[in-house]
Amino acid sequence: VTCALPQLPVGNATVSVSNNGVEYGVPGAVFEVLPEFDLTLSPSAGPDTGGTLVKILGAPAGAKPVVTFGGTFPSVVEASEGYLYFKTPSLGFGDTIVSVKFPELPAVAMDFQMFPTPEVVDVQPSVVTAGETA
Repeated sequence: VTCALPQLPVGNATVSVSNNGVEYGVPGAVFEVLPEFDLTLSPSAGPDTGGTLVKILGAPAGAKPVVTFGGTFPSVVEASEGYLYFKTPSLGFGDTIVSVKFPELPAVAMDFQMFPTPEVVDVQPSVVTAGETA
């Protein structure tokens, strides 16, 4: 049986079915209604060598998500009510998908841009006198 849910308050809701005045149900059958949430990722870009501290903000209170970064599990630095910090792994440059999966909910996918690590190849001028600006 598939049905549309009415607007429900946050919390537990009981499940029952009625057909022509006959009630059907499973005692204790409940599901949880979570508050709406909107995840943000900050920053949304970092070097391909990894190590960028990234914050995911907006998780439902008490939720314990599983995060994958380009298919790998990043190092979680801190998790608290409503947010999670992790460090990016070392991957090749380009677009990477950050997937956040909460138990019993569909995964949320966000984009993260890995850029090539800048490299200093030369400094000009290489010599200046004290007090001189280059």
